[in-house]
Amino acid sequence: MGNQFYFILTNRIKLAGLMIGGLLLLMFGLKTVDTLTAPLAVSKTVKLLVFLVWMAGGLYLLYRLSKKFSGEAALITISSDKLVIARSDAGTEKQILLASITAYRHSTYNSDDILRLKMRDGTRTSLVISDFFHGGQSLHFAAMVTALETAVAEQLRLNEQPVTLREKTLFEKPISTVLLGPFAALMVWMTWAQMHRLHTSGSFFSAWGIFSAYLVAWIAARERRNEK
Repeated sequence: MGNQFYFILTNRIKLAGLMIGGLLLLMFGLKTVDTLTAPLAVSKTVKLLVFLVWMAGGLYLLYRLSKKFSGEAALITISSDKLVIARSDAGTEKQILLASITAYRHSTYNSDDILRLKMRDGTRTSLVISDFFHGGQSLHFAAMVTALETAVAEQLRLNEQPVTLREKTLFEKPISTVLLGPFAALMVWMTWAQMHRLHTSGSFFSAWGIFSAYLVAWIAARERRNEK
């Protein structure tokens, strides 16, 4: 039977389509509401309230729809010679021989988990879990990756296959440290420049958000980066 792991995987194509389409509909609806209320003698306070209610309700609805329709239930079975990915929602099953895997990479960024597999025939398979939409599965996902690594290592030992390489993520490579210096210097400069302005721009907070996520991922990959 092997080791079995049940996940709600994230279909990034569906998620992107839902997010883009939903945001466009949200903005179009907001424009329609603004046009319909223009002839009415309503105060700016009422218009602001309508805007806040519309955006809050719309974004929450978009979140719920994206969470529901971008998730795919999957049962992953790791046996001594193969990996089986059974997607119950689509009614499909994919079998991958462990001996056919030439490289794999497990990365965690912003709490999202991604496992990429590369096969000898050039095909690739990715398993993705978005923490924002389908969170709470990271520990289980890590256990699945460990089980896969153990099975692959045993398969290679028994069959004397070429070594399957674990590809390093960006944050495990020296280049991540090289980029960290200029990135930090840029943030210091932006902070200094912002202190001399009357208004705080939204891009400033966005930049700090990106830098914080980069720094957290860089620190999390420290042990892997120091391995020989």
